[in-house]
Amino acid sequence: MLKNYFTIAFRNLIRQRSYTVINLFGLTLGITCSIVLFQLSRYFLSFDRYHEKGERIYRIVSTSDGATGADHTPGVPQPFPDAFRTDFTEIENSTFISYQEGGLVSVEVHEQLKYFEEQEGIAYVDDQFLKIFTRPLLRGNVDGALDEPGEAVISERWAVKYFGEQDPLGKSLKLDKNKELVITGIAEDPPDNTDFPFDLMVAYATVKDELLKKGWGSVTSNDQFYLLLHPGQTPNGIEANFPAFVKKYFDDPTDNLACKLQPLYEIHFDSRYDVYSYLSVDKTTIYALWVVAAFLVIAACINFVNLSTAIAVNRSREVGIRKVLGSDRKQLIFQFLGEACVLTTFAALSSLGAAELLMLRIHDFIGVDASIDLVYDHIFLTFFFLILFAVSLLSGLYPAFILSGFRPVEALKKRAHTQKAGFYFSRRGLVITQFVISQVFIISTLVLIKQMNYFLEKDLGFDREALVTVPLPGEEGPQKKKILRRELGQIPGVNRVSLAFTSPLSGSVAITNYQLEEGPDDFLAHVKYVDSNYLNTYGLHLVAGVNLDERDTVHQLLINEKLAAMHGQSPDEMLGKMVEISGREVPVVGVVRDFHTLSLEYPIEPTILLNNLRRYQLATLKVTLPEFDQLIKAVETRWKYHYPEYTFSFNFVEGEVAEFYEEEESFIRIFTAFTLVVIFIGCLGLYGLVAFMTHQKVKEIGIRKVLGASIANLVGLFSKEFMRLVSLAFLVAAPLAWYFMDSWLRGFQYRIDLDWPVFLVAMIASLAIAFSTIGYRALKAARGNPADALRNE
Repeated sequence: MLKNYFTIAFRNLIRQRSYTVINLFGLTLGITCSIVLFQLSRYFLSFDRYHEKGERIYRIVSTSDGATGADHTPGVPQPFPDAFRTDFTEIENSTFISYQEGGLVSVEVHEQLKYFEEQEGIAYVDDQFLKIFTRPLLRGNVDGALDEPGEAVISERWAVKYFGEQDPLGKSLKLDKNKELVITGIAEDPPDNTDFPFDLMVAYATVKDELLKKGWGSVTSNDQFYLLLHPGQTPNGIEANFPAFVKKYFDDPTDNLACKLQPLYEIHFDSRYDVYSYLSVDKTTIYALWVVAAFLVIAACINFVNLSTAIAVNRSREVGIRKVLGSDRKQLIFQFLGEACVLTTFAALSSLGAAELLMLRIHDFIGVDASIDLVYDHIFLTFFFLILFAVSLLSGLYPAFILSGFRPVEALKKRAHTQKAGFYFSRRGLVITQFVISQVFIISTLVLIKQMNYFLEKDLGFDREALVTVPLPGEEGPQKKKILRRELGQIPGVNRVSLAFTSPLSGSVAITNYQLEEGPDDFLAHVKYVDSNYLNTYGLHLVAGVNLDERDTVHQLLINEKLAAMHGQSPDEMLGKMVEISGREVPVVGVVRDFHTLSLEYPIEPTILLNNLRRYQLATLKVTLPEFDQLIKAVETRWKYHYPEYTFSFNFVEGEVAEFYEEEESFIRIFTAFTLVVIFIGCLGLYGLVAFMTHQKVKEIGIRKVLGASIANLVGLFSKEFMRLVSLAFLVAAPLAWYFMDSWLRGFQYRIDLDWPVFLVAMIASLAIAFSTIGYRALKAARGNPADALRNE
């Protein structure tokens, strides 16, 4: 019986080959995209799930009152770990990480010193790190690998890179030219799906005494503390004792500092707190991927249902004969479900190859590796067979019930019509649903693109065009930086040069406490260490006072308008006021116009600008772009003269600003691509429906042409109903899209308005897409020879 079902299914699919191709293509697209989105979401959700003790690992994070709202940080002061271990003895273990990100690694090979600059992957960790986190050692012993100062564990890829075929154990390398390290272990390479991408793990004891001097007042997000709780232990008891701990160790915490434990499995999805990979993804983004995948599959299934029910009348005689010969309705349902299953199976198998090819493209596009493993990946195989079953059922069940419901007498006389069978209005409802999905995607894509353009074009309060930044080695002598600045300024095409810790908008933010003229309270502000050229180079505007003098140490400071307003003072009133910062009183000599120090997700923060030559790690050049290639070669020559051991690099400030929105831009790229897929699937189904309608009305078209109907009249005949359906779908799609996009935009402090032009453009685009799809097929039918249509009458 089953063999008979599938044999007839193949014959029917071949007989209706044009509709089979349309359905097959639509289902393949829908399933392919759902596989890709499933794998993408799995990749994001898999971060750090490989740690054997991951369910018991927690990170200590804190929240405090900032000038413009709550400040969140995963960082802790350097003395925090020792104090915590003294006061909290009920935990199983703990580890401290101080992430350096990058540094100069020098290795002696064959009595020659080879220098390499690595931009990331260097961290100081204590001796408990390898016992808490799963990072197996290929060589060496976890016990004692990072106990003593100067010990280090490197990744396998670094071992090959620096030592080749030699055994690295016991060999040495230098970090930043002044730290002699001995290799005590070789660890497995960090996987892509980790927020701990460490290639060089140095014993924290190497720098502990130096870093402890910073005290309790210095906090950076690179210094993080992790706990391993006992099995069954909850964080509630520890968190309950945090207020007393904060009061005991922190100096007069007036900013309502509150600490809590954050589970390891949540840190990748909480953008309020930094992660070492800089790849945090909000869970709403993952949920959006799931919604997109579901909509794509539903759109493909709607195509199948619409085309299957549209051609149902052509199979009415087959149904009648089967019923006369003894088939019951259940057998017919299985027959038609079998056809849907065969078609879906072909589509699903085609989707595997298409999805793998698309994964390769996505890896190049957004740097995500989410390849498919059909042998060992049981989760994917389960998903694949579930999607196969679900699509077969969704696309085949309704048409099967409709086709099997024809009455034998009417079916044999070919009097079974779709309207009479009761699914004419259902088909219109499915068409509307498909247009609703398409229009929601179109509106959302337009809003996403408009918001991204707003990010990139908004005035940030400083210039970003024709500005080039060149990193400076932090460990080198301060005076060398001033000499380099002077030499770079003499290069033709370089208009201005400035030294600073960071550019105005930077992912590296320094925050400090300050006190205004012996006031009773401390306040928090962002700090920018800059030279006297900084304002002119970046186009920052003074609204009161004067610029900083050319000094190497702190003796004056500038503030922004936000800080003045926070104290209820005008810019002029703030001039001359003394600010206690870093243990000394410094006068305010100028007030600059507000500028953004963080992405547009956040409000403008109170900011202080002051001199400190030792903190400068960046040279910014205002350049003439037409001469850029020759200019940058001259810059590199002068830079390499002063820093021959280091690798030269440069960035455009405009590109650095764009990097702040890489996550949003990647999501927009994915969303736009799948929006086009949704539209294309809808066009496929619409084309199939119009093709069937023109075939059914071929004689009507012939008669109308004989009676004088024009081609425009005939095209309008087919287009009119669908245009009404598109308009009706828009009435449903517009409020849905508004709700989703308004919720997304609320996550940004600075955002566009959801005004009517966006919806108008989406409506016009939907009508244009639908009309072009319908019009092509209708025009082809309208141009036919009426004699051919009426010859058999």
